[in-house]
Amino acid sequence: MGKVDDYVFVLWAERFDEAAAAVFVAELREAGLRVKLVSLSSRPAPGAHGLILAPDMTLEKAISLTSNAVCVVVPAVLPGINRLQDDPRVSDFLVKTRNNHAVLVTESTSAAALANLAGVSPSSNGVLAYSEAQGVQEFARQLASRLH
Repeated sequence: MGKVDDYVFVLWAERFDEAAAAVFVAELREAGLRVKLVSLSSRPAPGAHGLILAPDMTLEKAISLTSNAVCVVVPAVLPGINRLQDDPRVSDFLVKTRNNHAVLVTESTSAAALANLAGVSPSSNGVLAYSEAQGVQEFARQLASRLH
């Protein structure tokens, strides 16, 4: 079972997959995990289909909590992950969470790019990838069991 001060972060940026983000937040919170939607800015950002999600905290706040990170979910396909390379705070955040042995989760086409941002090998066990064919909800439930 996760410790009370453990965090699961769902990184949120403009044009990310709001459906996947909502599923991960809902399923992981339902499992009793502390999940925070983290945004690059303090403003709500629209997803790939126009749904606007309001963050729980900014990236700066999440960076200060990386020692408590057990997982970071990045619900984005490849173009979205590539846009994160322009913000050095993102790489800093991901490297610090991986140094704490947090699991990184993203869509399968984005796994190599996310691993690169986090400074880990794409073939390492530190990056888990889901696919639409697999079903995001089932993947999120399995992840919740793994983290709980």
